[in-house]
Amino acid sequence: MNIKRTKSILSILILIVFIALSLTSCSQPKQSGPGPDTKTLYDFALLYSYRNIPLSDSKKVQELLTQLQYAKELSVDRMELITENEESLLRINYRMNLTPGQQYKVNHTKMMADAVVLFALLDHLSAVEYNLVQEDYSYGGVPITREQAEQVLGADIASLGKTEEAFLADMPELTAKLRWNPGVMDIITYEHMMGLDEQFPFYPSGPNFIKSIADKGGRVEITEDMRERFNLFARDYRWCYLPDMDGYESFFDTKRYADTSGHSNFAEAVFYVIHYMRCPEKMSSQAMQNAVQSLFVAKGSYQDMPHQAYFKAANYENGYYSPWPEGMPDFNRMFYLLTSLDVQQQGTGEVYITIRAKDYYFNDPDIYEAGENEKWLAAKAEELGTSDLQAAAQLLASGKMEGIEGSHEYETTLVVNLNGANPNGYNPRFLSNQSRYIAYDEPFAE
Repeated sequence: MNIKRTKSILSILILIVFIALSLTSCSQPKQSGPGPDTKTLYDFALLYSYRNIPLSDSKKVQELLTQLQYAKELSVDRMELITENEESLLRINYRMNLTPGQQYKVNHTKMMADAVVLFALLDHLSAVEYNLVQEDYSYGGVPITREQAEQVLGADIASLGKTEEAFLADMPELTAKLRWNPGVMDIITYEHMMGLDEQFPFYPSGPNFIKSIADKGGRVEITEDMRERFNLFARDYRWCYLPDMDGYESFFDTKRYADTSGHSNFAEAVFYVIHYMRCPEKMSSQAMQNAVQSLFVAKGSYQDMPHQAYFKAANYENGYYSPWPEGMPDFNRMFYLLTSLDVQQQGTGEVYITIRAKDYYFNDPDIYEAGENEKWLAAKAEELGTSDLQAAAQLLASGKMEGIEGSHEYETTLVVNLNGANPNGYNPRFLSNQSRYIAYDEPFAE
């Protein structure tokens, strides 16, 4: 009897609570937009109080920066406003304080979200440049432009900042959903900061290939797996743009490029780095110097490279390089066949890897009239019952590229350091490279 009564009372209480909750939810208007977690990114109401503050007011700009996400992780070391041709760039240096063995993961999404907020609040701001600094080392140097931020965000930023109502209603959700991965190195170690290893973003396909062959010795029998790995490696590292060189010092020569333009062969190195970095809109001279030194091995010591514009290779203005306007191939249609591989182990832990390879390019038959290469590939694709690019990948891996002529051949020597003290020892660095047109130039000497 008592049990039944208790159950009845409990049922009534549950019903009352359910009705109360239902009435409460019905009496409130439905909330739209982001959930509570998105509001923790920024104090959007406070941020809007800085709407269109003068960029010249360093105190106010400094206050604004302290409200952004990155300033909550790292302290602002220095900021600088650079104005030219009615365009303003805000350079922000954040201070790193890493100690031996420590590392820091760069959050590019937070950087882009902060840039979006700055662009929405400051109509006259054209670009934001972030640098993470420790002593003489700086990570960054590539500005984020307003146009680039809008592409990542997928919205018109100026309209988001026009009114406080629009800013408060839309910015929380947009910044919470924003994701940005520029495809560059995102781990900084103390050793990076102090110059104890490469200070440069290496694409993982390079170390992946090298790890698979670094324990070999002498002339290596090439396998299908090696061909597949090398093709990805060469594609990521833009092998078709590798400059002919013999040590970093050879870029000071005045052959090849200088024969027609009067400049050193650093033009070819700069052109390569810009394309390796996927053509950033701007790249500082220091970032360029770091890139060239990281990718290309010096036989002696590194001297500072000359910084200047190189006709048809790169523009240079106010300390920044930018790409020379030109068309580019579809790199997914470029294939690299590994034809020879020699690995020499050194007692110091260094490994010298000499590679010979050919490149093949297949135009898109839906856009261009098919040439001999495209007709050959179409026939092979029909035999295999696959698409043309899948057929090319299969034929390349198996080494069955007979009956088709490649465009260029390369002989390249890489150096890696596997002495155990270098955690990034598998990152490839170029000691020498020579290329030839297969149809016109003499074959390489055996």
